Amino acid sequence: MLMKHPHIELDYAFTIRQADISDIDIFYQLVKVRDAESFSQTTITKEQLLLDWQTPGYDIARNIRLVFAPNGDLIGFSQFFDESAPMRPYIWTYVHPDWRRLGVGTALIEWAESRTKENFATIPADARVVMNTKVYDTNDSAKELLEINGFTSNRTSVNFLIEMDKTPPQPNFPDGITIITYNDFNNLREVHRVLTEAFRDHRGHIDEDFDVAFARFEHYIANDPNIDFSLWFLAMGGDKLIGISLCAPIAWDDPHKGWVDELGVLREYRGQGIAKGLLHHSFGELYRRGITKVGLNADGSNLTGAVHLYHNVGMHIFRKWHNYEKELRAGKEYTKQD
Repeated sequence: MLMKHPHIELDYAFTIRQADISDIDIFYQLVKVRDAESFSQTTITKEQLLLDWQTPGYDIARNIRLVFAPNGDLIGFSQFFDESAPMRPYIWTYVHPDWRRLGVGTALIEWAESRTKENFATIPADARVVMNTKVYDTNDSAKELLEINGFTSNRTSVNFLIEMDKTPPQPNFPDGITIITYNDFNNLREVHRVLTEAFRDHRGHIDEDFDVAFARFEHYIANDPNIDFSLWFLAMGGDKLIGISLCAPIAWDDPHKGWVDELGVLREYRGQGIAKGLLHHSFGELYRRGITKVGLNADGSNLTGAVHLYHNVGMHIFRKWHNYEKELRAGKEYTKQD
């Protein structure tokens, strides 16, 4: 049976519709299937998924599509993120393994492409428009689906890991640099400002209205149950915040692993060992709390030399992702590239 939907055709009796906030429970169950398939475990909670759905300005009816099997089970979704860069949206799509190769994945990609084109009217007329996503290294079916639908990949993202069997080295900072926790600072706007400046050189960065971006950041910080401000380490040069290591006691993929969510140093203070010192300080505090494994995420070809730093402090790559993109309109690249 062929079921028709605007911009989408499925070769089976599936139902596809917009998401509603009441769908979060079934969405969470499918995300757990996805994580079990890819990573064997997960610590993500329903409340953390809900953070995306309730982000200021995020329209779930417009940006999420759910696919249901004939028996009513949710078996696929596509979620669209374009808040910071509407000309380079990120697409998160998944189809339950029991329901693949029936047209669901292709239909969801076609919907995401149509949704991306809706942004043409709101972005600069000369802007290059590119859909992007990423796929775990072992997920060959997803790679095949994307490539059949015109996506290409030439970059990777990686997860780094350190496993500590002894106390990590003491941090070494330049004279005049001190480390405090966020509890001693208590200025979220300044943390966000420094993070924004520190990541200005990173691939994908785009300048946007500070208050709009800060509202999203504040939303996540205020509502994420894993936030622990005593693990937010700030490098201070006198009274000036110059570097940041924001850590969490529980990683997204392992309840026994800590995670470095953000690590950044202002450009004019790089090359002095501050980032290395922040990592050693972070590892030391996590180790003191009994957390001997710590991970973080990185661009496989990071423009600021971060990959070399992570190897230098004893971390190794334990997971790889392939970044895929599909150009829908040629033009000027508004986000930071190589």
